[in-house]
Amino acid sequence: MRHTALLATVMCALITALPSSASAADRDCADFSSQASAQAWLQADPRDPDRLDGDHDGIACETLPCPCVGAAAIPRPVTPPPPPPPAPAPATRVLNVEARVISVIDGDTLKVKFANGVRRTVRLIGIDSPETKRPGTPVQCGGRAATARMKRLALRNGKGRRVRLTTDPTQQLAD
Repeated sequence: MRHTALLATVMCALITALPSSASAADRDCADFSSQASAQAWLQADPRDPDRLDGDHDGIACETLPCPCVGAAAIPRPVTPPPPPPPAPAPATRVLNVEARVISVIDGDTLKVKFANGVRRTVRLIGIDSPETKRPGTPVQCGGRAATARMKRLALRNGKGRRVRLTTDPTQQLAD
């Protein structure tokens, strides 16, 4: 009986010393919090019954976050974000051109027609009025009043006034 108890104790000690892969279900990289913990598991049983070393280089779960161990710490490539696209260059010279207002879109935007017949939407630099026409945006507070005021400035008796458009060389020609 004494030998049975001693044998049971030795068996428990042996089972506890074995990697739990021998007694547990298959493990995969998702079962580990870091590459180092997966590497320790692999080193406990280098036969790799859990297939943690997919490329057979001796390093387990290379996609897991560091801390890393193994043949060498696995360098994680750092890919910087792509640079933002360059902003269009500001105009290099001042342009002056005459046009006629066709309509008022809102408090800071007009439609104009140039002498050659080309029509353009023009936003006025230095004026930022509340939105009234932006799709998906409700009419903002004060937007209708700003549009009404611009109509009084840009239209006379329902007809668009002649205006001189001058660019600002520190700003882009279009936004």
